[in-house]
Parts: sequence; C-alpha cells; structure tokens
Amino acid sequence: MLVEQDFSARAEKLLVEHQMTEPASLLPDARYQCQKLILVGDPKQLDPTIEGADSVHANGLEQTLFDRLILMGHIPTLLRTQYRCHPHISAIANSLFYGDMLTDGVTETDRQPLLLFLPTLCYYDVSRGTETSEGVGSFYNEAEAGFVFFLLQTFVLCGLGTERLGVITLYRAQVTRINDLLSRGVIEAKSEGRKILLTDFDYAMTNLKTDMKKTPSLTY
Repeated sequence: MLVEQDFSARAEKLLVEHQMTEPASLLPDARYQCQKLILVGDPKQLDPTIEGADSVHANGLEQTLFDRLILMGHIPTLLRTQYRCHPHISAIANSLFYGDMLTDGVTETDRQPLLLFLPTLCYYDVSRGTETSEGVGSFYNEAEAGFVFFLLQTFVLCGLGTERLGVITLYRAQVTRINDLLSRGVIEAKSEGRKILLTDFDYAMTNLKTDMKKTPSLTY
C-alpha cells in the first residue's frame, strides 16, 4: 500500500542521536528544515562503521556531525553524573577517557554484589588459550569459552537465576562456542592431570568451598 508523504511538514526543533554518519544526520535536518538542532551522544564511544575502501575512511565519512562541530570550536554540554555503573567500574572509564570529570549518582550500597564472595570487578588470565580464526573474519578461543561456561555453571550453582547473568564477547564465533557448551550442559576441565565432568557441579562446589575458606576467588 502506498502512503502519501507530507513533504510540507516542518520541525522547529530536531533531536538527533549522535551515533550515525554525518550525511545521515543532515538528512532529517534538511528534510524538516529545522531551526534548532540538538545532538545527543558521546564522542568517546565508537564512531559509526561504514564499509568501503580505506581511502573513503580517510576522507572522514565515519566522522559524526557531533564530532565535526566540536572540531569547529563548539563546546558541548557535559552530562557529568552517571547512574548505571558501580563506582568501582565507572572509575575506569572516568580515568581513562573523561579526565575524572564524571561523578557517580549511585553508591556501592546501591550496587550490591550478586554473591557475597564475588568482588565487584575481577580479571582472570586464561593464558593457555589460543585464538583461532573461523575464516570469515571471526575468532574463537576454546579455553576461554570453557572458562566462561565454568563460571556460569558456578554462579547458577550458587543460586543465581540465568536471567541475572550475561556474557559479552567480541566475536560471533566465540558466542557460538559458548552456546554450544550451554546447550550440551557438559564441560571437560583439566585439573591436576584429571578430566572433570561438571554436569553435577561436584568439581565446582569442591573448589568453591575451598576458596571461600581462604580468599573470595574461584579457581579453574
């Protein structure tokens, strides 16, 4: 069904989200002949991605209108208070990217840990893993996928519902590997020369009880 468009429509004020290419931002501006344009976004985030030759990228087509106006000397209004992250997590981005200008609208009490023994922020080094190419521009790491599955199994064992758990990975192939492990519900982990089947959580529970008596960390 054809719908007739009203090309006479005008918008005095137009609100545009920052994460789009500059030509895409200018289209609604020209279409509705707005008198005031409000751009909302975060120039510290990733720029929009376009496909094309490197020479096209060098000409600035990935640059947003938001960024161009800043380069022209326009000073943006900074929304300084964040209400999402635990202060320990927001402190990282605040220090690395925002020059310690951000403030926290939530406290540590507002963001209680999911498990008492689990720190707010922790890092695990799965050094034995090897990155493997899937041949279509995506990569996976079997050791890391196995470790992620182990952590998920442990969290569920400790009483966390799956609706409270999430995994973020950079590659689609890695998502496939983790989903395969979750669908099978089985993982083989090597510990002290033995192969452990984690279907009944015996290995996870044994290590969890041992670690809770010593330090609040998990081993694999």
